[in-house]
Amino acid sequence: MKVITFIGDVHASHITPSSRKDEYPLIILDKLSKVPEISPSDRYIFLGDFTHQPILPIKYLHKIVACMVENYQGKAYSIVGNHDIPRDKIEKLNETAMGVLFKAGVINHLYNLKFRAGETQYRVYGHDFG
Repeated sequence: MKVITFIGDVHASHITPSSRKDEYPLIILDKLSKVPEISPSDRYIFLGDFTHQPILPIKYLHKIVACMVENYQGKAYSIVGNHDIPRDKIEKLNETAMGVLFKAGVINHLYNLKFRAGETQYRVYGHDFG
């Protein structure tokens, strides 16, 4: 049996929100790295808002890339959420952190994914926000 895990609203950020007292950027990376351990799957689908803001510092983006390479091995897919792009402008995707993750191949941009459940074959379409 093939397994798909859906993950929503990661909101990866290099900044700790004022409402939190912990090391939010590191906690997000830690949680992200544990998903495949907790839920071993054939594919992981992120449901948008992988990032909290469209632009991330390169140092933090490198940490995300390393985490994805080590833990997801090309099995991650995502649609684009409103936090992933500036002002809901999907045409700006290539200029964002999410665009870098797609170009690096550590997350695949979800447009069209096929799978079968029992005798039924399904096709999943991704619809980006914006």
